[in-house]
Amino acid sequence: LLHRAVERDPYNPVYLLDLTAALMRAKQDFLPPEDDTTLIPTGIDLPEARCRPDGKPPLQSRFSLAGRWSAAAWRHHCGIMTLLDRALVYGGGDPKLHDRRGDHFLRYFGRSDLAVPEFRSALAADPNNAWYLYEYGLSLYETEPCFAVPVLIKYIQMCAQGRACEGDQMAPIWLTDIADNAGCAPKVTAAAKKYPFISRK
Repeated sequence: LLHRAVERDPYNPVYLLDLTAALMRAKQDFLPPEDDTTLIPTGIDLPEARCRPDGKPPLQSRFSLAGRWSAAAWRHHCGIMTLLDRALVYGGGDPKLHDRRGDHFLRYFGRSDLAVPEFRSALAADPNNAWYLYEYGLSLYETEPCFAVPVLIKYIQMCAQGRACEGDQMAPIWLTDIADNAGCAPKVTAAAKKYPFISRK
């Protein structure tokens, strides 16, 4: 049904988000026809080296699953990303879309650098969303750790105010790692050290 809905309205961001969610759950091998360039609208800047012709994953991060994929799984995720690219045409202001794109870049393509602007866009549209803040801090921790410090501190503070936070134990671990190893400015390092990890046994 979702495939039919997208066929009838190929740039509807709601349908495209629903379809990508279903494809993620079903883990079907989905890839738009390679010769059909109309699937990718003009004017969308596709990140280079994302779906390379040789089928090998581009960069990898500690949080990427890309290294464990078969060729079919790699094609599957490239197809999902193509749909998420298309959703930008009319859904560019939707924080859920940017979160989905950032999550795919971070966890499925190992491209933390491409995830950063997606999570930043999601936060700009919904600044009080703790999950977007967490994801943004994680992607910065992977790419620009010193810039991650104020983001992760804000996340910890938000969680302390009673927000439902799934990864609040990880943020202090990352801050400790940044303080010890990132070589940030003294003020940034001192700020990171104020939030040590505390075991919750």
